[in-house]
Amino acid sequence: FSGKLGYERARIAQSVHDGEDVLVLFCGVGPFLIPIKKKRDVSITGLDINPVACRYLLKNAALNNIETDIIIGDANSIGVLFKKRFDRIVMPTPYGQDYFLNLTVPILKPCGIVHFYTFKKDFEFMHFKRVLEERGWHINSYRNAGGVAPRVNRYVFDLERAQTST
Repeated sequence: FSGKLGYERARIAQSVHDGEDVLVLFCGVGPFLIPIKKKRDVSITGLDINPVACRYLLKNAALNNIETDIIIGDANSIGVLFKKRFDRIVMPTPYGQDYFLNLTVPILKPCGIVHFYTFKKDFEFMHFKRVLEERGWHINSYRNAGGVAPRVNRYVFDLERAQTST
């Protein structure tokens, strides 16, 4: 896999804590999943709709001597696919598919973390940040994770659900 997000993969693996239940959506061949599992003692699940990518993930997991649950499925169905909740969700979201973030709410534990990757044009960034906050997300941190086209960058937001008072 590409080295472009090497810093991000290491950063996420470092931030995960032993004992967490971790879900990697759009896991592909495992560029986020494998470094996390190699560094931490976690229960980790990968979900991807591409069966070929999942077969390569199985091979990569075997080559790296790690165990993981791999589900071939559509991220649109995560509310049905998962009965448990996760401490942490890693989402290298496809371009233009930000709506997947809202689908994670029912499967995220209280105080759970989402590492949400998105693509934004430079003039869209501040508006998107406000939208996240308006939709009940607390932004722990964010950073530009690299340019992908003229005036288009990949950003990562480390998010928690804002606590609501009852």
